[in-house]
Amino acid sequence: MRKKIELNTIFEAAKKVFAEFDFKKATLQDIADELSVTNSNLYLYFEGKRELYNATICFYLEKWLDKCFTPLAAMKDPRAQFNFLLKNAVLYLLEDEALAAILKKDEEFFSAFSESPRFDKVYTRMIDELAEIIRLGAEFDLMRSFDADAAAAALLNIYLYLIIKPALMGENLNIAALEDLIKYGLFIT
Repeated sequence: MRKKIELNTIFEAAKKVFAEFDFKKATLQDIADELSVTNSNLYLYFEGKRELYNATICFYLEKWLDKCFTPLAAMKDPRAQFNFLLKNAVLYLLEDEALAAILKKDEEFFSAFSESPRFDKVYTRMIDELAEIIRLGAEFDLMRSFDADAAAAALLNIYLYLIIKPALMGENLNIAALEDLIKYGLFIT
């Protein structure tokens, strides 16, 4: 009889292995060894290494988003919400060193993030949450009235390339420059 494993446990083991070896070098056997199960046991849950890898990344990105967006419910001012995200989202991501190590090595993460079906759910949630802040800001005459979804997609991509990617690569963060760019373009003074 095969050992039943909680998905969280599989994801934790997979994250550890993928962070250490990256996708190309890691094997299902490495992950099975980490879990003290047979390699074939993992096939009960995932069709292969790529599916497990994608599911692991998305699982931890969803946890990251929960950590980013949950505190916003207590904030009524859309500017405060936006500023909170701007300053804290990257810091929260860097707290999970294993996920940061995986994303740093993932050649497709930044180049295909918005177009890749493997990140659809995460990307859509990010856009929806940001668009809601923009809509609320426009409603209160605090932010310019844009197509909120398009503005959210543009802002997210700017944030990914100018803040998250450099942070993952170990470069210094320049949140103040991005803050100025966004504030003077998005906020009504």
